[in-house]
Amino acid sequence: MVTANTDILVIAGIPASGKSTFARKLQKEGFYYISLNGEDDAARTEQLQRDAYLAYRRGDTERLLELLSQSPGPVVVEYGFPPDEGNLQVVRGLRGGGARFVWFECPNDVARGRYRKRERGRAAAMAAFDRQIALIEERRDQITAAANPQFVQVLRGKAPKGHDELRREIFNDP
Repeated sequence: MVTANTDILVIAGIPASGKSTFARKLQKEGFYYISLNGEDDAARTEQLQRDAYLAYRRGDTERLLELLSQSPGPVVVEYGFPPDEGNLQVVRGLRGGGARFVWFECPNDVARGRYRKRERGRAAAMAAFDRQIALIEERRDQITAAANPQFVQVLRGKAPKGHDELRREIFNDP
């Protein structure tokens, strides 16, 4: 169970599954937010965030954990999870360092629609989305073994779950 004493909570999942939205709301609640997504340079406004991203890009999990431990409070990491061997090694290192993973389960068609809207239907972006989904599906067992995540459905029926509902499920709050 994640509590305020949890040092590192990693929110992972397919693109457009709601990771950023949820992580940024946790930031407003006092979590220190770090994005390991390549397209989120604007979210890395502090040196610690930039250094953590650089350590991640180098595959230096020991340095990444050291930097995360310097955060001013519990950390929420948004991780888009490129499922290659280097990233699986980072995940194993984070797990070994005490990070807890939550995987946002979102149907591919729902995520694809969200992504299309966000990217204004750009063909190159949609092709990248499809490649990422294919890679995640291909390596799903390896991802699960490396991250050992709590799987959380982001939809209730066809409607998105709200922040409070997701938070209660992830943090096991009544």
